[in-house]
Amino acid sequence: MSRAPAFRFESVDNAVAFLKKVPMLEAQSGLDAEKTSRFAQLQSVKASIIGKTVHIKFVYSCGDATAQNMTTLATHAACTAFLKSAAARDAGIIGWKIEGQMASDKKGSWGSVFAATGVEVVAWGVLDKTACLEVLGLETRQLYRAIMTLQDGGIRNGQFGSNVNTANVMAAVFIACGQDAGSVFKAGWSQLTAELDSMTEELTISVYIPSLLVGPVGGGTGYASQKEALRLLGCDGDGKKYAFAETVAAFCLALNISMASAIGNDTFAASHKNLARL
Repeated sequence: MSRAPAFRFESVDNAVAFLKKVPMLEAQSGLDAEKTSRFAQLQSVKASIIGKTVHIKFVYSCGDATAQNMTTLATHAACTAFLKSAAARDAGIIGWKIEGQMASDKKGSWGSVFAATGVEVVAWGVLDKTACLEVLGLETRQLYRAIMTLQDGGIRNGQFGSNVNTANVMAAVFIACGQDAGSVFKAGWSQLTAELDSMTEELTISVYIPSLLVGPVGGGTGYASQKEALRLLGCDGDGKKYAFAETVAAFCLALNISMASAIGNDTFAASHKNLARL
């Protein structure tokens, strides 16, 4: 998890000089940040200059928690400690903010695709021709063609990510299991892939999610209903963060397959008519 404060300077020269010193501040910043939590550990800092402002992205490991609040408090402690130092007094800083939008918190960005936040996860499965026809109502080659058509249309439309539908699963699981529902947009970028074996007609389908923000402890996971939902999934408590991420990814893959199948065999409209209206 990351937090990215921004420091504004009197001049561009001051900002550039500070930018060069940021790597030397990492060790002390880590000590100050980690005093606020038993779990937060500073992994890296990366500085970027925009005009007279230097944005510093603090990246942490946070145990089993999702840790937006944990990293906010840790970064605030590190920054306030630095601002009291002699190095800060001589740097020409005229103001700062705890976040300058380079952490992509609750927002989609390419930064969260290229530099994973939360858990980076992939789920995959193999469908044979018989099972696909019996369970999903179409042959594997038809499902493959549907996925390719949806992929082509998404590319032409400039879609952010390449999937049929991961957002519904994430929204439902996040709310049911006490996760931060505001993180669905950031976590929702995913890439669905399909490979058809021309000889066996087996279809391998995968979904890749680079920044799945989940945690089985902290925040809303302490509520009784949400805690019970996590328990039913076998994903409650310490040590279950990655199991929870894998479970969410598997659900996302299943919905992508189901929806693409419904579009491929023309039951999409009928299923909404029959199941979604009382």
